[in-house]
Formats: sequence, structure tokens, C-alpha cells
Amino acid sequence: MYIHVGENVILKTGDIVGFLDVETLKQSRSNLRILNMLKDKGPEIKTVIITEKNGITEEIFSIISTKTLKSRISKWSKINLT
Repeated sequence: MYIHVGENVILKTGDIVGFLDVETLKQSRSNLRILNMLKDKGPEIKTVIITEKNGITEEIFSIISTKTLKSRISKWSKINLT
């Protein structure tokens, strides 16, 4: 299955490792590397999506909320996302 994550980006759900809410990331200094990346992306970014394909990890930045992305996956699959 595939999911649209905003700005003409579509990801295969099997490649998604997790969703990170930007507001939650801002609460801890241990997320400094990702927070530094966000500075270049703009204030509208709401979610960082971590993907892994062929052993390569990548961060995708989305303007769509974590809750909405979770809802999109849960709606079309039997995966229980808690």
C-alpha cells in the first residue's frame, strides 16, 4: 500500500519506520540533528517520516500532521498503530 504524505510525495507503507511529531521533537535537545534540518524546511512542517529502503534510512518532512498520516494508514490496512 502507498500513502500520500504531502507535496507530491507518495511512500510505500512498508518502507515507513515511523512518524515523528515536530512539536514533540522540540521538547528534547537529543533531537538536535533533526531539529537543525527543520530550520531549512520552514515552519509549516508538522511531521518527520523516517523511512528505510535497501538499508538506507531517510527523513521525509511533511506538512501533514502525524495524526492524519496515522489515520490514512489505519484506514486502509489492518495494522494497529498505537
